[in-house]
Amino acid sequence: CACEVVLLGASVRMGRSDKRFRTFLRANEATLSDKKTGYFLCAGAPELVEDIMNRDLPPALLAKAAAKSAFGGELNVAAQKNIFSKLIVRAMRSSIKSKELDDDLCYSDEQGFPEILPDSIARFADEIKRI
Repeated sequence: CACEVVLLGASVRMGRSDKRFRTFLRANEATLSDKKTGYFLCAGAPELVEDIMNRDLPPALLAKAAAKSAFGGELNVAAQKNIFSKLIVRAMRSSIKSKELDDDLCYSDEQGFPEILPDSIARFADEIKRI
């Protein structure tokens, strides 16, 4: 690939980045190591993204990355496809609510919770523009 910059991202479920993402990175580590790269994860708990990246991305790629970011995410019960997933997302939302992280958040099943982080996305884009 004659790409100048390669940006790769994935969703996080149950504390792990998508398996296809991890598999792609491992299979293409040699090629990606010669590229300017940026990595992002979409996660309902953005404070965990650094730990997830450290565990799920090959260390050499992570060390060489020009940009790394958490874009936020949603814990939306209605978007889940099966009852098991719905139960887990409900439990996660209840856990977060019980910690009273933010009294102003809406906890209804129709709302995406937590939320996408536009400022984090903008900072990521700015880092990419500088390379």
